Amino acid sequence: MLGDVLVTGVNSDEGIAEVKGPTILNDEERCFIIESCKFFAEVAPKTAYACTEKLLDSLNCKYYVHGDDPAFGTDGTDMCDNMAKIGRFKQFKRTPGVSTTDITAKLLELVSGNY
Repeated sequence: MLGDVLVTGVNSDEGIAEVKGPTILNDEERCFIIESCKFFAEVAPKTAYACTEKLLDSLNCKYYVHGDDPAFGTDGTDMCDNMAKIGRFKQFKRTPGVSTTDITAKLLELVSGNY
């Protein structure tokens, strides 16, 4: 069991842009979508892209949870590995083709006419 309350951190536009490039939805729009989902008890807006133990503690969270795709911080370190080393990482199976990276790639293909 992960816990009783699901807290979702919504990364800031700046943090995402630094690692992945420009966002499609801004952080306010992403927060609105998460707040609309019944499964999330709490939304932490504009979190840093790189998860740290300090961030988890500030949100009163036991674990950093991520899909089975890599999650690299701005310094190139694997955040999943970092959190696993301190016993605060849980992984779930990701649904292929629905990550934000996949969706962004499809949109770019549409815009460029290569889809």
